[in-house]
Amino acid sequence: MDLRKYRSFWLDWFGLVGREIGGSKSWFTDNPSVFIRAVEDHITTRRPCFMSVQPFRAQNVVFGLERVFLDFDSKTEKPNWKETFAEVRGLTKQLKERFDTEPLIVKTWRGFHVYVFLKEALEFCFGQESTHNWMYWRLQEELLEGVPHHTLDTKCLGNLKQLTGVPYSMQEEGKECLPVNMNCQPVYIENLDVYRERGIAQDLLRKLTEKASEVNPAKKG
Repeated sequence: MDLRKYRSFWLDWFGLVGREIGGSKSWFTDNPSVFIRAVEDHITTRRPCFMSVQPFRAQNVVFGLERVFLDFDSKTEKPNWKETFAEVRGLTKQLKERFDTEPLIVKTWRGFHVYVFLKEALEFCFGQESTHNWMYWRLQEELLEGVPHHTLDTKCLGNLKQLTGVPYSMQEEGKECLPVNMNCQPVYIENLDVYRERGIAQDLLRKLTEKASEVNPAKKG
């Protein structure tokens, strides 16, 4: 496995702020070179490598919202990827049609991760973590509305501090964490440009927040 071919992708995956990186224990870095070394070390030693979905400004402090994450896992003892991917594919088709987005699908050892990027990252204000968690949960629920998602791992809902497997790295049981297309075939991605260009605009976030505030007025402001 020539790890050099994935470095440009991993740099884009890390982004411009900081991240929490994890294996058995998570830690913070704002240095992308440190992240690259960590990923390559984990791959070489066949250990899982995880990174926070959202950018962080310090250990345990989320910087803002950059992408929406949904986790689909097979519920059977022997993973049923066909059943799980059917739900992922249905969701992906709806996201394309309803929001004109281009979701990124990543195959994991028990299912699939789905990422929907924002066109521009939304920076959070200090001291409003509960409001941000709630807004994120509402956005996830809106994206899931109207499609079957029985295999969704609900622990991802509202979890802005989620860490997930780094694409093109190793996961549990030595399985690779690979981006796939709509036919569930592995694909090589050099950067995330198309996923950001066809991401969620901030006016949609505003509309969802206003809609949710009408349902739960206590969350206004």
